[in-house]
Amino acid sequence: MRARAAGSLRRLAADVLEAVEAGMHSNRALHEHLEIRAGLSDADRGLVTHLVYGVLRHRLRLDAHVDGAADRPGRLGPRLRTLLRIGAYELLELGHPPHAAISEAKAAATRLPGGRRLSGVVGGILATVAARAEETDRTLEGLPLLDRLERRHSIPRWWAGRWVRALSQEAALARARALARPPPVEVCLAPGVSAKAVAEELRRDRPGVEVAPIRGVPGGLALRGAGDVFYTPRATAGDLWVQSGPSQRVVHVLDPRPGEAVLDLCAGRGTKTRQIAALLAGRGRLVAADLDRRRLDVLDDLLRAGKLSEPDGGIAVVEHDATAPLPEGWVGAFDAVLVDAPCTGLGEAARHPEVRYRRRFEDIGACAGRQAAIVAEAVRAVRPGGRLVYAVCSNEPEEGPRIVEALCARLPGLRLSAAETLVPEAGWSAGFFVARLSRMP
Repeated sequence: MRARAAGSLRRLAADVLEAVEAGMHSNRALHEHLEIRAGLSDADRGLVTHLVYGVLRHRLRLDAHVDGAADRPGRLGPRLRTLLRIGAYELLELGHPPHAAISEAKAAATRLPGGRRLSGVVGGILATVAARAEETDRTLEGLPLLDRLERRHSIPRWWAGRWVRALSQEAALARARALARPPPVEVCLAPGVSAKAVAEELRRDRPGVEVAPIRGVPGGLALRGAGDVFYTPRATAGDLWVQSGPSQRVVHVLDPRPGEAVLDLCAGRGTKTRQIAALLAGRGRLVAADLDRRRLDVLDDLLRAGKLSEPDGGIAVVEHDATAPLPEGWVGAFDAVLVDAPCTGLGEAARHPEVRYRRRFEDIGACAGRQAAIVAEAVRAVRPGGRLVYAVCSNEPEEGPRIVEALCARLPGLRLSAAETLVPEAGWSAGFFVARLSRMP
């Protein structure tokens, strides 16, 4: 009975991984597959989640171990390879006893066509992976840097090549290791909410939780072992919400102040909009715009539920393509404009590890062209003496510094007043570039 239950969790993890392979975002695939499985305990849900994200973060390394242990790796079908990756991850990263990890992988394989034979194949390959684990990793660690980044640290070769040219070996390996670690859950506290009180409540209600302030982010907390905080009393009351530390940092660089008019031009689901609204403290005006109406619906839901503190001038939620000309009433109308531009998202490779396998070199140039068009139009919304913050969740220079440099060179009335590059190896949960531009009076 236990083997069947264990095998079913591995099959569920394989279902999620195959949905991700087919194009779904990992968080959405997990949500949909876990929601339809009634009766799963919190521990079971946690294990499936851990297996999915772990395999995605370490996929190329897991393949190196599996391929080295298989007689004919090219003959492994997609489902069988997924189950082998899960078993190898348990052996290599979770430290599960070989007999247990192999037994559970074999149980999962028995449901495949030809399951009895494939169960034996899985058992043989994973037994070899376990026996050769240290030797294989020593071999991978001894490879030239480009191959080491790809095969030991699961950084796709095209991306690893950029690191080799731009970073020292030490920095490249530090970044790869940082992207392999599960990031904490990070929350934003509403102004006036005591971080100390929230931390004490979490430690009291959730034994074993780790709570730490986020450096450079007033009112931001990083949580490990807290579980789902979405339905906690504090979240329900609007005292806190889930928002990454780098995302919070972007809004602090914008520095919205009570009484100001603020435009959030690429608002998405409104996470930064919510933080801006809280910092306006009931005074001012806020416009949130995005091309995707479905994302804006989330923001509308927050407004209807009273989860968003509205400034006295209100919050306008507007469907707008940021590459198109600004509405006439927006030109020169805002004290502060935020452009959190659509980008490759490569800086989020720890939280959304599938992005590393979906992006290609040419995506960087395509995103940079769109970003340049967006920010060139957005600057027209800034009134003289006002400011614009440009941000991307990417550390690729074409999407960050080069966009800002080209804009300032083209528009002498703009001045770069601050720029920050947030990198995972420095402790940030994601890689971001943030620049603050001032429009001369």
